[in-house]
Order: sequence, then C-alpha cells, then structure tokens
Amino acid sequence: MGDDNNANPMPDVVPSLDAPLEFTQRTYNELLARFLYIESMCTELNTSKDFLEGKLAESEQRILALQVTVLNQSEMIKKLETNPPPSAASTPSAKNEPKIPDPPMFSGERKALLPFLAKCRLKFVGQPSSFPTETAKIIYVGSRLEGPPFSWFSPLNDRLQDPEEQDPEELLTFDALAKSLTTLYGDPHLALTAERKLRALRQTTSVAHYIADFEEYRQYLTWNEDALRDQLYLGLKDRIKDSLAPLERPSTLSELKELALRLDSRLDARWHEKRAHENAAANAQKPWNNGNTSQSRPPPINRPAPANTSHSAPSKPTPNTNPAPRVNFPSHTADGTVPMEINSRGGYRLTQAEKDRRRLNNLCGYCGQSGHSAFNCPVAPPMNRPSNNAPRHPQQRVVMNIDVSDPSTIVPSPSPSSFSTGSQETPDSENSYARE
Repeated sequence: MGDDNNANPMPDVVPSLDAPLEFTQRTYNELLARFLYIESMCTELNTSKDFLEGKLAESEQRILALQVTVLNQSEMIKKLETNPPPSAASTPSAKNEPKIPDPPMFSGERKALLPFLAKCRLKFVGQPSSFPTETAKIIYVGSRLEGPPFSWFSPLNDRLQDPEEQDPEELLTFDALAKSLTTLYGDPHLALTAERKLRALRQTTSVAHYIADFEEYRQYLTWNEDALRDQLYLGLKDRIKDSLAPLERPSTLSELKELALRLDSRLDARWHEKRAHENAAANAQKPWNNGNTSQSRPPPINRPAPANTSHSAPSKPTPNTNPAPRVNFPSHTADGTVPMEINSRGGYRLTQAEKDRRRLNNLCGYCGQSGHSAFNCPVAPPMNRPSNNAPRHPQQRVVMNIDVSDPSTIVPSPSPSSFSTGSQETPDSENSYARE
C-alpha cells in the first residue's frame, strides 16, 4: 500500500494568479499601515541622504581651503627661513622717519597732476608709519585737493565714511584714486605732448637745467638710445657744440650728458675768470687807484640840509666847508637868511615864510639882498644856453619860475634873452632851479 502511494502521488494544487484573493478588512488596514510606514521611511532616508551630501560638499570645500592655507603657510615659512625679519630696533619709527614736506595743493591744473602724485608717493614711502592703510593715504590725498578736484572727491568720501554704503571703486586704493585723477585731469595725449615739447626744447641757461627738462619729457616716450642722444645734442647751445666739435662724438646718451656737463662747467668757470680780470683792470685805471694820494677818492658831493618847516622863522644854516663845483653863491647873506642851494640832483625850496618876508621887503628871491631881483642876481649860477648845432634837451635847461604878488617889485633884467620862463617839459614850482 505504501508502494501504491509512492507510485501515484497526488499532484500539488497551484492557484491561478488571476484568481481573486479574499481577505478581511483587518488585513487590508494592516497592509495599508505597513505601506504608509515604508513610504515615510523612504522620505526620511532621502532627506538624510541630501543632508549628508551637503555636508560632504562643505567638507570638501573646507579641505580645499585648508590645503591652500597650508601651501601659503609653507611658502611664508620658506621666505622667513631665507630672509629673516629685521629686529625691532632696526624697524623705522615715526621719530626716525625723514620730515618730508606736504605736496602743494592740487586745483586741477593739468601740468601739475603728475608732480603732485609723485610727491604724494614720496610722502607715503618716506613716512610709512603715518600712512599704514590705504584709507589713510586716500584721506591724505583728499586733504590736498581744492577747487573742482575737491568737489569731485567730497561725495565719494561721504560714501567711503558711511558704513551702510558700499565703498566707491575710485577710493578703494591710492592707485585707483590716482588713476581716476589722471583720467579727469591728466593729459589724454601725454606721449604726443611730450614729443612736441621735447623737439622744441632748447638750452637757455645751464646744461644741468636743460638735461632736467629733457628727462621730464623723455620718460613718456619710447624712443631708442640713438634718437634721444641726437635730440639732446640738437638742443645744446652753440658754445657747447663748438666745444664738442674737436672731440669724438659720444656713442651713448649718458656719455653725451656727462661730457656736456663737464664742458659747461669749465666754460662757466672761464667766463667768471675773465670777468674778474676785466674788473681788476678797470679798477686799476681809475684815478683814485693809481697810487696818487692827493686824489685817492672822488670829490664828495655837497648835499643841502632839509628845510625846517616846523617854525615860521628860518633857521641859521651851517656854513659849507666843501662846496660843490661850479656853484657860485654865498653860504649865507648879511641878514642871516639862506639863499637857494642848487646841486646836481634838483632844486631846494625856501620856506613859505621866507618867501613872504623877501616879497614884502623887496628883497632878491635868490640871495635875499636888496637892490635887485632874482632875474639879475649877481650871485645866481650862470644859465648856459645850448648852441644851435648841439641837440636840445629841455630837461637840461635852467628854468626859473617866480610867483610875484606885487608887480612893482619886479626889476627888469638888462638881458631878457638870458633866461626862459617855463616850458611844457618842466613842471612849474616856486623859486625852483633845475640843473643838469
């Protein structure tokens, strides 16, 4: 019987896949709950995956930054090993820095911009402790601006000082500020202007001054050495070229500068030597330098004392012991009054009180004596008239102008042609004589 069972086994019953499956509501709810749980787990896993990916990317960036820092630190260590830093004693301080004057105020003049920026750079290099940051340099340059440049700088500085505003590009660094000023007030055709001025440049004073002007324009050109040497030679004075003619022409610009400076110095020394020799020879020919003790000095010129206008009565003059030549009048008259003293520099006037006294007493307006007038005074200087052939100079004639209140005091002159009364070239004045 056992063999019969083994010979005819019962076949397994395989349900159809399309057959409906029967399950209860409880089973359905359990399956739905499991599906929802699996879905939430997948969402959490996706979120964790994204978070870990972000962390991984951030870690990679930090690793790259650390690698760059390590490389920089390695380079700095190598530099410090090669060039050790100076000690604190050798570090310059404000006390050890040179005193560099401030550059002049810049008001927008085109030719003054480049010297202004160059002097600012010298200030920053010479006094680094005073300008440790770029902001300090920018503020200093702004303080040296005036006029239109300062009006342009002022709103930019307001933005720079405002913490809420972004710093303007023109004031980020000193180089940026210098570039902006050059754009506004610089020469847009600097090379062409320098070339034109260099071609027109000529030596007018010394070779040193000429070379300084030459170098000022040369820095903006790209000429070769031979062109610069030939241009420097063309602008030299003829005396320098004449001195260079018998010599071998320099092959470089520096050799030409050195030779021209040396020749100019020797020619200038020779000129001063000749002038000193000529002056010594001229002084030796003067009469008071030829050994004659009687004529050791030129004769002094007699100068009258100023009139005393504070008193109505004239003061008694001091007798002149050394009268000027060609002056023929007494030092004082019998009544104690002073006549007019005429020297080579102009007329000397009497006081108004003295004039009134002589007019009332019918005295001479020149010497103060009675019996004649100033027209025919015997002690008055002679009035020489020029000849017909000699050139006439109105300012060299003797002119007498007299203010006479009483016509009865006028005494006619025996020689009316020996004097002239006034001219258009000579100003009128009372009792004044103009002599050459």
